[in-house]
Amino acid sequence: MGREIELKIPLTNQQYDEIFCVINGEKTLDGIKVLSKPVFIKKWDEYYSRYKNREERDIYGEPQVIRIRGEEKEGKIESYFTIKRKSKENGIEFNEENETYIENPDVLRDFFNVACYIRFFEKCKEAWGCNVCVSENPQAEFHLELEKVNQYFYVEIEYTKEDMDPKIVGQLLETLVRKLGLNPKDKDSRSWGKILLG
Repeated sequence: MGREIELKIPLTNQQYDEIFCVINGEKTLDGIKVLSKPVFIKKWDEYYSRYKNREERDIYGEPQVIRIRGEEKEGKIESYFTIKRKSKENGIEFNEENETYIENPDVLRDFFNVACYIRFFEKCKEAWGCNVCVSENPQAEFHLELEKVNQYFYVEIEYTKEDMDPKIVGQLLETLVRKLGLNPKDKDSRSWGKILLG
């Protein structure tokens, strides 16, 4: 089980290109340090539920995310099963996530079918990911992903350690966003399902 504090912000093509130049080392921004070489990752997600809508899921206490994820990184494909419970504070997500590696996702797909779960949503994310920090607290290492999700461009930034007060993490997250030339008020707290399904 782990804690995630994250936010995502929609980008224009120009903003996407500018941030790519920063994480790729072609451009520097005051107060931001890129800590790792960007790695290209492709993720495809399948979301499952026993219910037809969010209201029913909430009534019966089903976790917000029941997911099979396929991930391709440096030519290697792996799959993971995830259950995630989410909460939001000021548009910043706080997630309790349980995830495990699965050797053969078809076994889990078959189980979902037998247990009357439906695959209600899919997405494909192509992302450049790296670790970054801000000068205000260089020990706080954030993971930044510059993403194309289906046809949309986003930056998603998360902090997964539990070594700092969540409010401080949220403040540092917003500082990082401003240093990237973005407005924290533009954060999109909707789930990917709501973004992509309308």
